[in-house]
Amino acid sequence: MAGNGGQMAGKFEAELKRAEQKEKLAQVKAVAKADARAEAKATVRARAKANRGYTSKKAAASLCNAASKAVADNSMDLSEFLLKTTYGGNITSAKLLISLSAPAKADKDTGKKRSGRSLAIDLAAEPVWQEPMTEAAAETNAWNR
Repeated sequence: MAGNGGQMAGKFEAELKRAEQKEKLAQVKAVAKADARAEAKATVRARAKANRGYTSKKAAASLCNAASKAVADNSMDLSEFLLKTTYGGNITSAKLLISLSAPAKADKDTGKKRSGRSLAIDLAAEPVWQEPMTEAAAETNAWNR
């Protein structure tokens, strides 16, 4: 102790305590800030997760409505295109034409029944036509067996 009666040591200890308190306060603030950030992120994630299903359902309904409107507006052009590609040998177009020509399924809410099988399905269910066997056809087929 120098000639000041320990006042310097006391000031030093007081400053050291204040520095330690400031450091502890800064640590507490940092932890609180980190907790607040984590809580905010968790809230954002929870909201996003909750809205995920709603957004996709809404988008799917919007897409379905837009497709229905496009088909309704261009139905003649679409059917002509499908018919041309069917004649060209596209089986997928033929299947699509048949499925579109089938009667609509009954709505569960309305309780209406289907009107029956479509003409396209009835024609597809009939047996395939075979040429009657004549003498000339029998000779031709004899070589193909």
